[in-house]
Amino acid sequence: MNELQLKSRPKIKIKYPVKSLIKALCILEELGENGALGVTELGKRLGIRLSTVHRLLGTLKGKGYVLTDPATSKYLLGGMIARLGDEISRQSPLLKHGTVAVEDLSRECNETVNLGVLDGTDVVYAARYESRHTLRATTVLGGRWPAHATALGKACLADLSDGEILQRYNGAKRLRKLTPKTVTKIPDLLAELADVRREGVAEDDEENSPDVFCLAVPIRGPSGKGVAALSISTPKARMTPDRIESLKSRLVRAGAELSVKLGASSAMAARPS
Repeated sequence: MNELQLKSRPKIKIKYPVKSLIKALCILEELGENGALGVTELGKRLGIRLSTVHRLLGTLKGKGYVLTDPATSKYLLGGMIARLGDEISRQSPLLKHGTVAVEDLSRECNETVNLGVLDGTDVVYAARYESRHTLRATTVLGGRWPAHATALGKACLADLSDGEILQRYNGAKRLRKLTPKTVTKIPDLLAELADVRREGVAEDDEENSPDVFCLAVPIRGPSGKGVAALSISTPKARMTPDRIESLKSRLVRAGAELSVKLGASSAMAARPS
């Protein structure tokens, strides 16, 4: 299977970190991304002492967040994770309707579709549904990437004023460069976001990961303000001008339909940023 993996998520700075909690969360993330793992594997991957890994796993198992595979003695995510996931979907209209929209659009166009929300200057992937193609773009649910380097992030940023964007970047002179095509200067980013506002669609042409092309549109709530973004991610090799226009049309329609389900008026849902 040929998968084009988006860049690894950047580390997050935490003001008052609780080290043991961070280690436990890292264990859950590692199991979520890689499946069943043993104590030794987890220790090596995370750089944590085996005795610490063993104690943390014991606590997580006791609370139902991990379980042991009887056949291999390796650890898996437990039922409590699934329960919390169900509760999040039930409590959040964005995820309730967004998860369905992501799957429907992916099945329609047979490309990977993502739903993301803006968090500071990063975009966090809240829902995804992968293409059935052997060669496909893949993303990590819950992963975060620099907003300026992704179509999802730019669709979210475009809903903000230039002043709000400058405030978020807090006087940064240069933005993180992920590929040779990544925009690294604030004025260039603002110019691109002005185009996104006019067109209503953001693009990422190998700016986050080589060989990956993405399109995204904003998702609006009852006030008409952006609450998220919906994207299509695909290998660059499959893109032609006609294919891009076809995907844009489907994406704009799906984004407007999701916005209406979230309470936006039809006029607000259809307007550019």
